Amino acid sequence: MVYSPGDSAALFPLNDPHLVEKTIASFHSEPDAIISHPRSHQEMNLETFLTHYATITRFPTALLSLLWEYQKDPQKKAFLHNLLDPKNKQLLADFHTQHEIWDLSEELLCPEIPIEKIAQCLMPLLPRFYSITSSLKKHPGEVHLLVGLLSYTTSGHNRLGVASHYLCNLLHEKDLASLYIQPSHGFSLPDDPHADIIMIGSGTGLAPFSSFLQERQEIQALGKHWLFFGERNRSSDFYYQDFLQSLERRGFLRLSLAFSRDQEKKIYVQHRVAENAKEFFSWLEKGSYLYLCGDKALVKDVEAAIQKVLREEGSMSQEEAMLYLKQMRLDKRYRKDVY
Repeated sequence: MVYSPGDSAALFPLNDPHLVEKTIASFHSEPDAIISHPRSHQEMNLETFLTHYATITRFPTALLSLLWEYQKDPQKKAFLHNLLDPKNKQLLADFHTQHEIWDLSEELLCPEIPIEKIAQCLMPLLPRFYSITSSLKKHPGEVHLLVGLLSYTTSGHNRLGVASHYLCNLLHEKDLASLYIQPSHGFSLPDDPHADIIMIGSGTGLAPFSSFLQERQEIQALGKHWLFFGERNRSSDFYYQDFLQSLERRGFLRLSLAFSRDQEKKIYVQHRVAENAKEFFSWLEKGSYLYLCGDKALVKDVEAAIQKVLREEGSMSQEEAMLYLKQMRLDKRYRKDVY
């Protein structure tokens, strides 16, 4: 496989065998029951279908409609009717967060529903995208990922992220995993190795920046590098600590860290941007590229902090600050990877 810094690995996970077993039991069916794949129309047993091809941690509205159609209990039928009412979007959203398919089925499934009809309703098991953290120049033939295990509790049951659980707990050293490379479409390093880059990310948003730094290290880039990274605790969440600090000691990287739970007052990356406002603005004015990777909430807070820097250090109005960032995007000097 060939990839570039900023690209992602699209992983095809498998569902947890124990979750598949619970789901089959909730359907009042058997693992070897034969069904037809809804899209390929290939015949296979139910266990294979639920393991490889179906989403079983989230239920589609089509399944609720099927349950309502077959439901004989008046109270359960009325409840399903309310869930499906377009006026009750929040009720449906809350119910979604509290159930996987197995416990939905245990509560509301009728044994009379043909397993084939249930299978036809289920959503496909889609690939999950992970930013690659390695550079091929430094690690030929390898793809490195930064994976945070998703784990949470709803309705008294522990739930696990499909792909992160697969990678962290189910996939063994000699197992083969299916994936393909997804190009970044713009979230890439500048062509000029002399260009300075500012990278801002929190949590697993650090992933592509590890790839950037490895690549720039291997090509002996002369541009400067400044990384703003935030997580909860330094002791447990400082990913790639040895690598990043070794670059800092060599003068290759400037680090601005924000570990939000290590002190009474929470500190985030946007606070570090504000603390370094003068130099941050100077880097932008000298042509630095700006990269932002993380969830939508992070982007909103960081962009607000950057706009404040532009207003205060660049004597701009709010409109001028917004136009400044817009022009950076048009010039491809401001690049975001948002999830």
